[in-house]
Amino acid sequence: MKVFLDADNDGVIDTGEKATTTDTSGQVTFTGLPAGSSQRIRIVPLANTKTTTANPLMTTVTANATKDVRIGLTKLGSISGRVFSG
Repeated sequence: MKVFLDADNDGVIDTGEKATTTDTSGQVTFTGLPAGSSQRIRIVPLANTKTTTANPLMTTVTANATKDVRIGLTKLGSISGRVFSG
């Protein structure tokens, strides 16, 4: 799944914005971020999914530390049928 730091909050990965893809366990890492900076982490959900948490999620980078941020996804369902007059 694609994850990026959305600096301008437009929902689009722009030139200069850091982006990566999750590994098979859903892990993602961004390095080289300035300490004290606020980062807007946004995921690009796959088709038929939506986030269960805020998207984007705001966090502040702490010097010499790794921040554990969790964003949930859920699959969407559907209902179908036929409307008729009796």
